[in-house]
Amino acid sequence: MAAQRLRMRDIRYLLKLHLAEGKSQSAIAKAIGCGKTTVREYIYRAKSAGILTFQEIENLSESDLMSKMGFSAQSQDGSGTPRKAQIVMPDWSKVHTEKLKPNVTLMLLWTEYVNTMGKSAYGYTQFSEYYNRWLKKLSVTLRHSHKDPRRESHRKNPKPRQGLSPLSNVSGAV
Repeated sequence: MAAQRLRMRDIRYLLKLHLAEGKSQSAIAKAIGCGKTTVREYIYRAKSAGILTFQEIENLSESDLMSKMGFSAQSQDGSGTPRKAQIVMPDWSKVHTEKLKPNVTLMLLWTEYVNTMGKSAYGYTQFSEYYNRWLKKLSVTLRHSHKDPRRESHRKNPKPRQGLSPLSNVSGAV
């Protein structure tokens, strides 16, 4: 899954350490508590946005800094709702039932799901990840409630054992 974005105050602190104090990416990563790659990505975003000094962003509001860095508070469709909240989770029991049929793959089921949901569908990797998580929650025990036909016929038509009298079990019988 994708990593969470740093808080804006951490991004501002990262840029201060890099632009104003000239700290290395390793030192910045250690100070903020994130990876060096994350630090490099934020520095790249700042350079791409034309941010060369800390004074340029010092007085910016969080929303202005977000937009300048290339982050958007709104989703791609402009509704303001985060994309994750718009995605519809499939019914995993139906997906599982369909997958048990011959010649049905998870890729085929995902394709049908995407065709049905359109833009509000998960990508294949996330779809299979959520399916596998759901699958692990299923109980491994499966109890069949079938009845043995031989035992049923025996119970319906009881036959005495050969060589034994039906009264042999009764006490005092001769």
